[in-house]
Amino acid sequence: MKTSAQIAKDLGLTKAQVYQYLHRNNIKPAQKKGNKYYYSDKAFQSVSKHFKIASHSSKSTSKSYDGNQNNSLAIKALMKQLEEKDKQIEKLTKLLDQQQQLNLLSANKSHKAIQSDLKQESKGFWYKLFH
Repeated sequence: MKTSAQIAKDLGLTKAQVYQYLHRNNIKPAQKKGNKYYYSDKAFQSVSKHFKIASHSSKSTSKSYDGNQNNSLAIKALMKQLEEKDKQIEKLTKLLDQQQQLNLLSANKSHKAIQSDLKQESKGFWYKLFH
């Protein structure tokens, strides 16, 4: 006796696929325990025949292998994107650092210009007259 979720897991299907098949074919649960409906082994066999899957056949292992292969391809693609993003972040960080250095240099130059103007203004009339 298995629930529809257990049947789906055993056969590598989604719960929705199993539920729809059971509902369309008027396969009723054999037993109800709490909130869970349990289906007979006959229902399990019917679902597996419909989806042409034997519970422990080589097809299920090849299907999981294909899934693993797809996962590894997706991981490789994501890793490549991550590397590109790291390069972009590094480049932007470098540009930001350069911009900050330019702003600092500009601020220092304007500060020095203001200080030199203030020094000239602070010298008195007699100093300017005799020097």
